Amino acid sequence: IYSIQPDFNISDTLICLPASVTFSDNSTADTTLVDWQWNFGDGQTASGRNVTHTFTSVPPQGGFEVTLALEDAFGCPQNDTAFIRVYEPLSDIVTNPVDRGICTGESITFSGTPFSDGGSFLDFSWEFSNGPGSEDEVVTRSFPEAGLFTVRMDYVEVASGCRGSQTTTINVQDFPTASFTTDIDGVDLICSPATITFTSTSESSTPLDYRWDFDNGGAVVRGPNPTITLEKGTYEVTLTATTTNGCSDEAVRSFEVIGPTGDFFFPTDPICRGDMVTFTLQDTSEVGSWTWDFGDGNTLDNVNPVTHTYADLPPAEVVPVTLILRTAEGECEFSITRDLPIRNVRADFEITAAGDTTLCAGTYPLINNSVGAENYLWTLPNGETSTDFAPTVTFEPGTYTITLFVENTDEMCVDEETKTFTFFALPEVEAMAEAACIGDTTQLSVIGAEPGWAVNWSPLTPLIDPPTTANPRAILDGDTEFTIILRTEEGCETADTIIAPVIEPFPWDDIEETLCPGDAINVDIPILNPPYIVNWSPFPPPDTIGVEDLDLSVTITDSLGCYSDEYRFFISSVSDSLLVPNFFSPNGDMVNDEFRLFTEMDPRDPDQMIIESFKVFNRWGQLVYQGSGPDARWDGQYNGKPAPSDVYIYQIVVNITKSGRKADLQGQVTLAR
Repeated sequence: IYSIQPDFNISDTLICLPASVTFSDNSTADTTLVDWQWNFGDGQTASGRNVTHTFTSVPPQGGFEVTLALEDAFGCPQNDTAFIRVYEPLSDIVTNPVDRGICTGESITFSGTPFSDGGSFLDFSWEFSNGPGSEDEVVTRSFPEAGLFTVRMDYVEVASGCRGSQTTTINVQDFPTASFTTDIDGVDLICSPATITFTSTSESSTPLDYRWDFDNGGAVVRGPNPTITLEKGTYEVTLTATTTNGCSDEAVRSFEVIGPTGDFFFPTDPICRGDMVTFTLQDTSEVGSWTWDFGDGNTLDNVNPVTHTYADLPPAEVVPVTLILRTAEGECEFSITRDLPIRNVRADFEITAAGDTTLCAGTYPLINNSVGAENYLWTLPNGETSTDFAPTVTFEPGTYTITLFVENTDEMCVDEETKTFTFFALPEVEAMAEAACIGDTTQLSVIGAEPGWAVNWSPLTPLIDPPTTANPRAILDGDTEFTIILRTEEGCETADTIIAPVIEPFPWDDIEETLCPGDAINVDIPILNPPYIVNWSPFPPPDTIGVEDLDLSVTITDSLGCYSDEYRFFISSVSDSLLVPNFFSPNGDMVNDEFRLFTEMDPRDPDQMIIESFKVFNRWGQLVYQGSGPDARWDGQYNGKPAPSDVYIYQIVVNITKSGRKADLQGQVTLAR
C-alpha cells in the first residue's frame, strides 16, 4: 500500500485585494508524485508543484478555501486544503465640529480613523472641491463662501498597499438678515391693550426658524407672523432668525404702549329684577373720561359712583357690566368687564309659540316661558284668576289683558308681566253641493262668505273653476267629498265639508218568484223615492197572489234623467198541495210505472219544496225502498228483482219551503203487475 502525505506552504494567509500569493508544495509520498492541481476558491485553477495566483474578486465567506489535489505514479489521489482570509482597510472621515453644516467663514478640521487590523498603518491624502488638497493626516480648512462642498479622503495601507477612500459633503450657509414689520407701523400712539401682529421680513437663501422675545415676561414665541397683546408699558421686541445650520441674526425694535388704567367694584350679592346696584371706580391712572355700560342696553358717562336700577334682566345667570376708560384727549380707550350675578326669576308668557298678539277666537293653552319661578298667579279676562302653571282659556272676540305674577321664595324674587291680546271672530261657513249624473257638472256653493275673505276648495282634481272661486263647478265621477276653507281678512279660518252626490242606477233586478195562491207578495218593491221615479205596467202589484200568474214590468228613472231602466216582475202562482197515488203498475208500458208524489211545485227547486224522506215497507214491515230529494220514487224493485203484487205501506216527509210548513204523509199503495 502506497500513501501520500499532502502539505503545502502559502506566502500570505491574510490579504487585501488585489493580492498575489505563492503556493509551494511540501507533500511527500511512498512513490513519485506526478500531478498537482490547484483550486483557489475564486473560480480559478492552476497546475504545477509551485504556483503564484492573484486574487481580485471579493469572496462570499470572508476568504478563499484553496485546495491542492495530488496524484502519484500509481494513480493514487490525495487532497489538502488551506484558508486565506481577506480583509479591507477601513477609515471614516472625522470632523471637528462634528456637524458638517456650518456658516460662511467658519473652519472644519478633518482627520481619518486609524486602521491596524492588517498589522500596518495608513497614509492619508485629501481633496477639497473649494480649493487645493493636502497630504497631511489632519487638515483644517476654512469655507468663506456658501454652498455644498465635497471632501474626499484617500488612504493606503503602508505594508500591503491596499487602498480605500471616503467622501463627505460640507453644507455652508450664509448668515441671514433679520428684520420685521408690524400692523401698527406708522401709528403715532399705541393704546393699551394693543394687539399687534408681527411679520418677519428677514432675508435668507435657506429656510429660517423664527424666535420672538416680546420682553413681557412670557415664553419665547416661534413662527414668522405671531400676534400678541401688550398691556401698558415699554417693550424691547427681539426677533432671532436662524438657518438650519444655526447661522443667526437678530432684529430689535422698541414699542411703548400707553393708555388709561383702572378698575371698579360693586356688591357681589345676586340681584333680582328691579333691584338697584351701585358701581364705584378705583385705582385709576391717566383717566380723562369714562362710560358705564350696565349690560341691559343702558349706558351713562362720567358719574362715580353710579347707582343703576335693573328694570329688565337677560335670560342668563350674569349680566356683563363694562367700564370704558379714556385718556384726556380721548386718543386711547381701555375697557374692563365684570359679571354681575343675578337671580333670574322672570315672568314671561305667550299664547302662541310665534308670540302673536292678534289671534282668532277660540280655546288656547297659555304658554308659560317664565324662568326660575316657583309660584304663579294669572289674572285672566273677566277678572278670573288661576294658579296653574299654564291654564287653558277660551277667548270670545274682543281685546283682553292678561297678567302673570311669579315668585321664588328661596331667591326672594318676584316678577310680573302684562300683555294685551286681540281676538277676532271665526267665520261661519256652510258648504253646499247639487246632485249630478256621473260625468256631469255640479255646482258647489258656500254660505257665509264676505267680500275680501279668502276661499279655498279641495280636492283640486274634480274642479273646473279655480279653487279660490266662491261657487266653483266640478265634474263628478262618483260621490265626492269637498272641503271649503274660509279665511277672514284677520287670518281666522273655518272649514266645512260637503259630499256632492252622483245619481246611481237604482239597485234592482228582474224578479221571478213562485208563490201559492193567497200568499202575500213580500218581494222588495221600489217605491217613489226622490230622486227616483217608479212606473208599473199595466198596474202596480197587489198585496197577495191569486190563482193566476202575475206578469208586470216596472220602469225606474231619476229626476235628472240620468238613467231609465226597465225590469220584469213575474210571480208564478203554484199550489203547494201534494197528491200521493194508491196504485201503480210497474209493467214497462210507461204509464203509472213509478210510485211518486204529484204536485204543481218543482221538487228540484229547494225554495219550493224538499223531499226529506221517502220510505216504502211490505206487509211484514221490511223496508223495500228508501230515498230523498227530487228523484225520490219507487220503481217496484226490491233487491234488484221485481217486488210481488201486494199492498205496501209508505211514509213520506216533505219540507214545503215555499209556504214554510212540513207534510208527513203515510198510507197504503197497491202494486199490481
